[in-house]
Amino acid sequence: MTINLTDPVGEVSVETAQRDGHMTALAAAEHLISTSPVIPAELETRCRPWATGQLVIILHFFDAPDDVRAFAEHFDLAVGERVVDDSQVFEVEAEGVVSGVQVRAWCRVRPAESVAVSAVAA
Repeated sequence: MTINLTDPVGEVSVETAQRDGHMTALAAAEHLISTSPVIPAELETRCRPWATGQLVIILHFFDAPDDVRAFAEHFDLAVGERVVDDSQVFEVEAEGVVSGVQVRAWCRVRPAESVAVSAVAA
């Protein structure tokens, strides 16, 4: 079998591009899970039909801010905290790019838990 590199490439459909995007994100997610020191409760990939080149992996760590921080440190992601719902809840999140895919790891905790965890980590 030979491949003629001068033949025009067929048009790629949105569905094919979206499928390929999800497969790329899933491959990156496999790398994250197989090498991470902590395991999330949930993992989601996003590849929207209108933005097939903007892949996202979202990892939710249920009530585990230390796990978010450990994940962030392992993959060299930026960590931040923000107040949600009129200071009733803090969200701890880590964001960055791993294996060419945008990654967001997060969890929500009550303010007292976030302060206690931050004090222990310091």
